[in-house]
Amino acid sequence: MEDSNTPQNAAVAKKLAELALLYQFSNTLLSTIRLNKLTHLTLTALTSGSSPHFERATLFLHNEKSGTLQGMIGVSRESAEDLIVVGGSEDSLSSRWDISDEVITRQRATAFCSRVRATRIDIDASCALIGQVILKNQLYHTTDPDHDGCPACSAISKLGVTAFAAVPLLSRDKNLGIIMVENPDTGAALTLESLHFLQLFA
Repeated sequence: MEDSNTPQNAAVAKKLAELALLYQFSNTLLSTIRLNKLTHLTLTALTSGSSPHFERATLFLHNEKSGTLQGMIGVSRESAEDLIVVGGSEDSLSSRWDISDEVITRQRATAFCSRVRATRIDIDASCALIGQVILKNQLYHTTDPDHDGCPACSAISKLGVTAFAAVPLLSRDKNLGIIMVENPDTGAALTLESLHFLQLFA
């Protein structure tokens, strides 16, 4: 009999868990019409649970009129709290997530979220981050956010961000903004598997 703890079985179990998470997120999208609540659900899903994918997640929305990225929400592992699972067990494909207004209020009141909401980033094509995520709609990953000293990267560095990844938030090929993730507490590297999952999620 094959050992259930082999690396191959562990990888399969992780993939199944990720697929279940994506199904739950899809069910949540169909049941939630409040954009504010949906954004909190999204970032909380990335940072909550017994084995969170990331330690911190941030959302910037693309304001085409002003030509900027507007900081909207920043959720850390400490402020994430566990999502409420509605309609079945956590691994049920028919279940969905929910989050209370009290949790949303607490998340928005954190110092990190306040700094994120006060951040505006000009969309400058000369910035590697902006060019990759906003103009090309592709994933961007760096271990040195302020490597070129551009204003966009400097604004992100001021949030206490070190190594991070960012993906475009897309709707029918329209860029709505970016989701940025990082592991500031442990400094754990962002693996190729976690970045692939992030792309599917976004």
